[in-house]
Amino acid sequence: PPPNFAFAFYALSLCHAINIITRDDGIQELRGTSADELAILTALQQLGFKWNDREIISPMGTTSMKVVRLLPFSRQRMCMSVIAQYGDNYFCFMKGASEKVIEHCREETIGSARQVVSDYQNKGLRTLSVSYKELGPHCNYETADMAEIESDHTLLATLGIEDTLQNDVQLTLDILSDAGL
Repeated sequence: PPPNFAFAFYALSLCHAINIITRDDGIQELRGTSADELAILTALQQLGFKWNDREIISPMGTTSMKVVRLLPFSRQRMCMSVIAQYGDNYFCFMKGASEKVIEHCREETIGSARQVVSDYQNKGLRTLSVSYKELGPHCNYETADMAEIESDHTLLATLGIEDTLQNDVQLTLDILSDAGL
């Protein structure tokens, strides 16, 4: 596989539920409900990333990867995973709450990530992490046990995300505070 920094970008490019619409003029529009995923993909676009059916086009070059199975985000798991074909091989990419993703990673790949998560949280940031596992060329991704596929991952990156208050949240907090709640 490519170096881990490249795989971190690929994981962020693949592990989402955003619809990427390519207009006739070649401009790509991002549509979805997850503010985090929209922000991450918008940042990748600003770095020069583009996507089509099978390719990730980036400043690092063009890479052919195709998502063949998606395990969507759930509040219970606090993460999502995709299985992607890369050449003749298959990989599982996971993205989610850092604590949950790190639980699925091999200890020797975690390094100082727990401290990084703590430092980000002390700064008031929420964290997301991404990881991967090489599944091999003979992975039966349609029937594969996701619990097994989501174990023994390699941690790729941890992101600190600033959560800004949505419109009227401060007003709601003030009203609740005034009411003694």
